[in-house]
Amino acid sequence: MQVLTLEQLSHSYQTQDGRVLALKHINFEVRAQESVAILGPSGAGKSTLLQIIDGLLKPTEGSVYIDGNKLEGPREHTALILQDLGLFPWKTVLDNASVGLEVRGMSKAQAHKKAREVLKKVELSHVEKLYPQELSGGMKQRLAIARALILDCDLLLMDEPLSALDALLRERMQNLLIEMQKEYKYAQIIVTHSIEEAALLGDKIIVMDEKPGQIIDIISNPKRGESSYRDSQEMYMMTKLLREKLKSSLGEDIHE
Repeated sequence: MQVLTLEQLSHSYQTQDGRVLALKHINFEVRAQESVAILGPSGAGKSTLLQIIDGLLKPTEGSVYIDGNKLEGPREHTALILQDLGLFPWKTVLDNASVGLEVRGMSKAQAHKKAREVLKKVELSHVEKLYPQELSGGMKQRLAIARALILDCDLLLMDEPLSALDALLRERMQNLLIEMQKEYKYAQIIVTHSIEEAALLGDKIIVMDEKPGQIIDIISNPKRGESSYRDSQEMYMMTKLLREKLKSSLGEDIHE
């Protein structure tokens, strides 16, 4: 994937009280190997936006383009990690990691071989025979990432994948996301409520308002990914700027 482009994207849905506008006039671009964080409150339509980019939903208005081609449905090289991770509880770690390849027609032996290579990258080789309910929260997150990476995705979409983790484990997983993106060279979009997480993970940060979801600002974050960035003055200033952007539109109801 070279460029993902969203043009004048709007989406509404039907309720008992009539149609509700969830997204309004969304426009932005994601370039190859770029990391984009989408920051905003509940009700900003962030999850709906990811489903549209994944091809699971058709927008009410506007279009999604990849390399100039209009997206008409799910795409082979786009992977989506939902907040609940979507792991199959009846499958082992190895089978969860390889299931996408088997669905595409690869033999089980070949799929397991490739899955073991990726599980090694995310440090899960030693638990390949366990089931998701036997894993820690961090292991489940790493398994979800492995399952996406094994499909050779060039665009990884993540809907608050780290929100259920404690602070230190969340920091480890943030570092893993940075490392995996550098190694596998895909573009990624991560939806988050956390100001700090958006500042840490986004080469650019899209700040959204709610009801309907629309873009307040798109902010460039050139220091993202540098080893010392987390504890730097630049990181502090970026979180301060993002907080101000949100407060200017939403008042004081802001949560890290």
